[in-house]
Amino acid sequence: MKRFIVPLLTAVMVVSMIFTGCVPGAAPVTPPVTPPVTPPVTPPVTPPVTPPVVEEERPVFAYILFGNLSHPFLAETAEGFEAACDLFGVDCVISVAEYDETKMIDLVDAAVAQDVDAIFTFSWQDPHSLTPSFQRALDKGINVVHMSSHNPDFTATQVPFVGFNVYDQGYTLGTDWVWRLEAEGRVTDVNIGTFLTKTDSPLELDRRQGFLDALADGGIEYTSSDPTPTDPTQAVAMDQIKAYLLAHPETDLIFGTGGTPTAACFQAVEALDFAPGDVWVAGFDLLPEAVVGVRAGYGACNQDEVFPYGFLAATALYLRVTHPPLLIGDLPIATVMIDKTNVDVYFPE
Repeated sequence: MKRFIVPLLTAVMVVSMIFTGCVPGAAPVTPPVTPPVTPPVTPPVTPPVTPPVVEEERPVFAYILFGNLSHPFLAETAEGFEAACDLFGVDCVISVAEYDETKMIDLVDAAVAQDVDAIFTFSWQDPHSLTPSFQRALDKGINVVHMSSHNPDFTATQVPFVGFNVYDQGYTLGTDWVWRLEAEGRVTDVNIGTFLTKTDSPLELDRRQGFLDALADGGIEYTSSDPTPTDPTQAVAMDQIKAYLLAHPETDLIFGTGGTPTAACFQAVEALDFAPGDVWVAGFDLLPEAVVGVRAGYGACNQDEVFPYGFLAATALYLRVTHPPLLIGDLPIATVMIDKTNVDVYFPE
């Protein structure tokens, strides 16, 4: 039995030594090593370099007007100009000459010297007075648009005009008054007083002449006063017109050639306690006091659309500056007769 046990133990030991690597002369068995998993290396991302934003320089438009912005008509033209400039991304500079013709010329020359991109002018004085300034602007490539008194020294493609023929506007008003006077049987010996802001204003003189020519063409026999100047201050103008009416009780109709004298005419007849029709009032450019008089039945006036003056002028300048060689040409403004029957349509209370 011992003879079988010893060999058996020996065999067990040998097998054990083989599996444990203890067999003499055998190489040690090394278990396989799993290498560590290295995550992929993502190279750093360099953000794109954004170039600095350079704001594009905005065009500069100058609006230069003969009067000042305390006048509602002039203020509304400026509102139209500013609205269009804002819409088109244009900077605008508004300057007022305070009814000084020399200052008006100086302001236009200053705008030319500052190299603005475009100039809009509103002056009812001698249109030729701005001709040298306009020419200097055109020579520098500065676009110009003008309103009120048409400048005959330039074509519509050189200096577009915003407005209408003021003689025609006067004629329209006179034609309307022909049938009003006929309706009352006043067709002969009609006495008319005409009032202007300045007697050397081409705009006012042309309006007056158109009005009187229409009356004559319509068969109205009239006698008119000479063009009578009134103060640009409305209250003073009203007193001047009151004095005229008291000195001329034969007057049938008084006529203002601009906003201030027209409003002063209405104020004068109301201040003298005239009833509607005692002395009729005709005129243009309805200021608030004129609207009150029209609503009360004292007369009828021709009114032009005011806001589009500035808006259309800025639009024309923008197109000429940004889309050359667009010429644009003259731009019309609509007018309408207003009396007590339709005043609330155009001037709602």
